[in-house]
Amino acid sequence: MANYLVTGGAGFIGSNLVNDLLKERYVVVIDNCSMGKVENLNASPNLEFIKGDVTDQVLVEKILRKKFDYIFHLIAIASVADSVERLVETHQVNFDGVFQLLKGARKY
Repeated sequence: MANYLVTGGAGFIGSNLVNDLLKERYVVVIDNCSMGKVENLNASPNLEFIKGDVTDQVLVEKILRKKFDYIFHLIAIASVADSVERLVETHQVNFDGVFQLLKGARKY
């Protein structure tokens, strides 16, 4: 059984992906629930939900130690209006967050 990590897995797109993957696979979801909801995810023994932020380097490295076969990175601040209003936070999530994820994936 392959192991999957889905960042932003409680959002609309992420939860649909996760619920499909859960049928036969082990899935770890990290989401801070700023836009998504844990209620979007089907209950399953194959699901591990972690409420957290992809910009948290310590948390990301702890998660990546689990050795995933596949990573779906769906966390983003996608709203143009939000990104203009919250410029620093948008940069941290959309750029620094993916950098932390890639750095950790390469390490583990």
